[in-house]
Amino acid sequence: MSRCATARLIPLPSSASPSCWADRARSCTPEATFNMDLLEKNDHLPAVDLQRFNQQAGQPPGAYPVSWQVNGVTLDARKTVTFRQNDRGQLTPCLKPEDLLQAGVNPAVLSQAPGATSRSCPELNALLPGSTVNFDFAHQRLVMTIPQALMTHSGEG
Repeated sequence: MSRCATARLIPLPSSASPSCWADRARSCTPEATFNMDLLEKNDHLPAVDLQRFNQQAGQPPGAYPVSWQVNGVTLDARKTVTFRQNDRGQLTPCLKPEDLLQAGVNPAVLSQAPGATSRSCPELNALLPGSTVNFDFAHQRLVMTIPQALMTHSGEG
């Protein structure tokens, strides 16, 4: 077979639908499909619903081992963090006061933060105004930015 004939056999990628090109704000990732016959062989188990994996924030709440990055610095410790789903359907970490202290939050600031000692799992921005948190599920990394005014200052640097 000649090189030209071989080139004709190579399919061109076209996974995005025409409606996807028309609406650039929408994700163009094709939905995942599963063979449910392989997943539902046991009559004693409830039906499996995998539609959440086709949503942008499709990971289920639960405990995940994550590495931590605070203000661009990766911490040495890898911790298991419990995540719950917030009102917007996103996973949010349930951070303990000792976790935040280890991340470098000033103890005086943390002691005055509303809900810092409660078990209600408040969002980081509610505890430490101006803070952000992002859970990079693919890399199992918790990325936080916390204003320097709320951090413990060391004599280094």
